[in-house]
Amino acid sequence: MVSELVNAFDSNDIRVHRRIFANALLHERSKIDLSRDYVALQFLEEIAYMTRRGVLDKGMVWNSFFWFLEPYYLSLRQAPDLILAVRQQEQSRTVYREIEWLYKELCKVSVKEDGLSEYIPIAKEKITKRLLDETNLVISTDP
Repeated sequence: MVSELVNAFDSNDIRVHRRIFANALLHERSKIDLSRDYVALQFLEEIAYMTRRGVLDKGMVWNSFFWFLEPYYLSLRQAPDLILAVRQQEQSRTVYREIEWLYKELCKVSVKEDGLSEYIPIAKEKITKRLLDETNLVISTDP
């Protein structure tokens, strides 16, 4: 199932949405309204929900998706905190709760996998680099 989700996440359709969202995080952050539908973020929210419910294995999700989740999540939580803003706007503590849960859980997996005593988030420069990589995703024009 994880390999199917990886293929879906790497599909042309989702790549387009990943590019748009990463570009917005880098260049139009003040215009981001997380109450709108951001397909790439919703996709990660669904992966998070399935992982929390035990449908997906945390280790496999870490191996396949943490590379993408980490820069998105850390960018969202930078000041101004966009997740906090949408929770206040929607008057709901559950908005993007699954992504927040998954990030924390995968940090624990990362500590174990890396043999560290604590999780060390990637530096801001690496967040920017990974988001720039997302803005440069190749989109196939084949039918």
